[in-house]
Amino acid sequence: MADETVAAKLTNWGLAEYIDIFQRNKITEDVFKKLSQNYLEKLIPIIGDQVTFIEKYSEDYGCEFGEASQSGKKRKILEEVSNVPEKVPRLEIQKNQRYQDIQIIVNEFKDIKQILEDSSEGRNIISQYNKKKDLKPNLQNKLVDIVINKLLDITESDEDCSKQEKIPYTIFHSLAEYIVEAFESEVISTYYIGPIPKKDSLDNKSKGCRGKLSTKYNNLKSSRKKNNHEDDKVDENNPPKEALMRIHDLPECEKNDDIETSLQWLKENHAFPIEEVAIEHWKKTANY
Repeated sequence: MADETVAAKLTNWGLAEYIDIFQRNKITEDVFKKLSQNYLEKLIPIIGDQVTFIEKYSEDYGCEFGEASQSGKKRKILEEVSNVPEKVPRLEIQKNQRYQDIQIIVNEFKDIKQILEDSSEGRNIISQYNKKKDLKPNLQNKLVDIVINKLLDITESDEDCSKQEKIPYTIFHSLAEYIVEAFESEVISTYYIGPIPKKDSLDNKSKGCRGKLSTKYNNLKSSRKKNNHEDDKVDENNPPKEALMRIHDLPECEKNDDIETSLQWLKENHAFPIEEVAIEHWKKTANY
């Protein structure tokens, strides 16, 4: 069992729900003092709670979190997050602003319904939910499409951030939480399922995060990159028809989110024996 001091600290800091995971990982007081940011993200996946932990750690121990594990190297995370506003209005964000602090990006999505109010499709999602108190799969897919397009718009507007091939999977967890807060009938697992390390996997293979959010992000990011590459080769005076096509120009059957989800599932789950769920995904994508 973890050191009682560790349990007391977490309780006093308002993070008692993480006591069990600290115990399972044998975090004694000595280990507790030497935690690094990398280990903290695994123990506490919620970004807001990570910030709380770091602030309380600094107050109690009189030093910046991570100093012991970094051999005295100073970390600046507290200074950066201390000035993060509760919500950053979209119009106040400058195109070249750096999104080095992931919390700034996450804060953009705290009010999911306000984001939806900016488009007719989004307003329709809210209207349908208010009538039926439920989101059908097609509305879930439209909601995810709006959220991920906004996420890509934000990250791609910054030169440094756009060069990064991957974003932290914890962003998808936070987005899923905000969606569930806005639509009480929804469940996080529809939109986000955390990664599975190799040691916990049934087929002894690690798996990345899954769910509608990460699937849509990967598909849209790939589509945007492909379209941008095609645009670089287009003759502006006589562009070929295929170079002008975008995902919203495709027939409805070709841009079906269920097909996208099935294709992504088949990429990530191809082990034997073949189960019934795999057969269903193959049927949906047989023509693609």
